[in-house]
Amino acid sequence: MPDLIEAAINVEEVYITKSGNQLLQLVLVASPVIQPRKRKAGSAKGLFVMAEDFDTPFSDFEEYQ
Repeated sequence: MPDLIEAAINVEEVYITKSGNQLLQLVLVASPVIQPRKRKAGSAKGLFVMAEDFDTPFSDFEEYQ
């Protein structure tokens, strides 16, 4: 039975027959979960640049401070 399940996972058509008649068909309902790649700290270093005045308050909001 595990071979039949593995065949269905690999998108093969799997039919179970009895006396030459097809009784069951195994169908893949959802594809297997693909594991995300491992993240590496610092892998985006140098790809983003922030302006020197990034955290300087806007003059429009002075009345709210």
